[in-house]
Amino acid sequence: GGGVFVGLLLLAVARAALGVGLRARAAEAAAAPLQLIRAFAALAVFELMGGAFGWAASTVDWGRIGYFPALATAACGQRSGACFNVRLEMFFAVTLTVLGSSLAMLADEGDGRSRRSHRAAKLNADARSMTLELVPENATSVEVALTDPGARAVLLASGLAWSGWWCLEGTLEGFTTGELLGVTWGRSVVRSARQLRMLVGLVVAFSLPTLVRSVGEFGAWLSASLALASLLLVGVGLRADPGFASVEVWLSAFGGVEVFLLVVPYVIMIRRAQARGTPAALAVAMVNVPAAAACLGHAALAGRVRNLLGETGTTDLCVGAVCALWAAEVCSRAIVCDRDGFRLPPPATAGPAAGGAALSLPIPARRGKPRP
Repeated sequence: GGGVFVGLLLLAVARAALGVGLRARAAEAAAAPLQLIRAFAALAVFELMGGAFGWAASTVDWGRIGYFPALATAACGQRSGACFNVRLEMFFAVTLTVLGSSLAMLADEGDGRSRRSHRAAKLNADARSMTLELVPENATSVEVALTDPGARAVLLASGLAWSGWWCLEGTLEGFTTGELLGVTWGRSVVRSARQLRMLVGLVVAFSLPTLVRSVGEFGAWLSASLALASLLLVGVGLRADPGFASVEVWLSAFGGVEVFLLVVPYVIMIRRAQARGTPAALAVAMVNVPAAAACLGHAALAGRVRNLLGETGTTDLCVGAVCALWAAEVCSRAIVCDRDGFRLPPPATAGPAAGGAALSLPIPARRGKPRP
């Protein structure tokens, strides 16, 4: 038991570090906002694919079909069931994590070029020098980043949206098998829907840059929060007349919401961090915190909430819908308040076709009278 816990802890740390490194590298390589969105959308699609394949592999009884006998021991044989399967899955998880981390480090070492142009570096330095005049002299990079009200709104909305997401994930199989379709059909539809989520997420990822260009980052984040709340409430309504196809479509639609959760908050935070001269890696790491905190919060509080409101999957879905609506309210306030006119000039290589639009940020002016 202790060895499995330590292994899972190390895998979680490695995954978090790898995710921060890849997203920070993508942010540094993107020359324009739309390029940044496309890069993060591609990363989200690969993350969905990895999750779908990993979940599918975890449902296979490897010992029963006789694969990988070299990993079997007297105490944990192929016929031991969960023991052998966990050992095999941990082995592959460690192997793939080491390979991914090695490729990331080799790619970083092999690129001897500067990741930023001199113009971008100068803009970054100018933005940081201007921002530091608004905060205490000994402020840390995190404190500098959190002086932006928009960044705080992103973190709060992200935490609430992920809370709604984990309210679904925590009760997904139990709600489907216990309140909708029964054990046999419920497990089958959950298995197929997790694969279909990947296809839905791929379609949404392709259309995401167009949507963000049309309604803005916070507008897209608002739309995703409302979509999440609507889908959770639709699940409650499915209890009246559940069908295999309708439940499968309902569960598959969450793949599009997951793409928004994996892309939009990172894009907003990175663009605002670039305007304030804070590192992209710090912005990525900060966005990772609400998702992990939401997962831990759900694990710690879900039982108490169910004891208070009722031991049903409907309770979890309704609580998740409330969290998603709260996230939408935070985004709507951010859209209204984000209007002071500070602009970060686009890079020289970014034109209108590349999405090099200026970025408005709520940073107060250093001189002059405040804007009405």
